[in-house]
Amino acid sequence: MPAFHRAISQPLGIATLVAFLVCCNAVAQPHPYQTAETLEEPLLFAPGVISTDAIEYGPTFSPDGRTFYFTRRASWRDTPALYVSHFAEGAWQEPTVLPFSGQYSDEYPSFDGDRLYFASKRPVDDTGERSHNDLWFVERTDDGWGTPQHLPAPLNGDGIDSHPHTTAKGDLYFHSNRAGGPGGVDIHRAALVEGHYAEPVIVPFNSEATDGEAIVDPEERFIIFYSEREGGQGRGDLFVVYNEDGAWSSVANLGDTINTADYEWTPAFSPDGRYLFYAHLAGNNSDIYQIDLDRLVNLP
Repeated sequence: MPAFHRAISQPLGIATLVAFLVCCNAVAQPHPYQTAETLEEPLLFAPGVISTDAIEYGPTFSPDGRTFYFTRRASWRDTPALYVSHFAEGAWQEPTVLPFSGQYSDEYPSFDGDRLYFASKRPVDDTGERSHNDLWFVERTDDGWGTPQHLPAPLNGDGIDSHPHTTAKGDLYFHSNRAGGPGGVDIHRAALVEGHYAEPVIVPFNSEATDGEAIVDPEERFIIFYSEREGGQGRGDLFVVYNEDGAWSSVANLGDTINTADYEWTPAFSPDGRYLFYAHLAGNNSDIYQIDLDRLVNLP
């Protein structure tokens, strides 16, 4: 008799049965954020644990999907910090502040498996905390987290540089209010060339309004980003732009399935590429939601 059938043919105690069912469910559902059915509507992520009465935004996962990083602040007057929650014993565990965060303003994490990129107002030298966000990263090692590193010029300029996101090939997208773009805040891309970042360029789909928080599909078929441009559902929406014959074109609003009269912001992909995670901001509260990407993105 196979071991599986031998196991269930014997009387089981309640604790053993629960453990057995959890184990079987883990096999059928390898990523803890997955749902049994297609998410046609947004689903609040980990209510009461990650999505709470505090302000949460800026989601990102570890590659195995079992560690979740995000930004939390008690109120808009409080300093934001980077938090982490681990999936264990069948549930997302109570988040804790990352060991290198909590003293200065840190937000918008993006993890590629080796480096956690984020925006921070922490001091670059002994002149004290900065008045605006710069781009930083910290490396993950077998022994834990290293020391946060300030990304050099030309990535960081004299103004706001924020919301970093790396592509599968290493290019860095971020938004900035530096001069030269059509809007007050624009999306930039810095190509990784022979291990070094080239001079950032402004992407062609920026508008005269605020554009930012761009995340790139791993196959570079589309980009999802935040914008306050015309044609939105509310005060700030998520849009998609498609790669057509090697060029970014056909910008479209993601629609009223997720976009509301308030703000939808800080998008992120799940590691398996199935879901879009994002924050919904209404009033003084911001929570994190997920929805199936196929519900929103129309690939040719």
